[in-house]
Amino acid sequence: MTAITTTIYEGYEIQTRAVPSGDVWAAEYSVSKDGKTEIPWTRANIAEGLPTHGTANHAALDNARSDIQTKLSPFN
Repeated sequence: MTAITTTIYEGYEIQTRAVPSGDVWAAEYSVSKDGKTEIPWTRANIAEGLPTHGTANHAALDNARSDIQTKLSPFN
């Protein structure tokens, strides 16, 4: 089972998880706001071959923040 970490960023709820992939980790994230899913579970850009679950979660959080700024921000 994979643990899910939740972070609030600019009013959005980001959930990240590290997924075991052989001897390494992959990173995934989802974004929601007010109970509505804005971005469903998505594999992070640099998602494969990460050495620890911590680096995978960090990569997922970075990707989610970028997506919020580029895809969901009203200032685009």
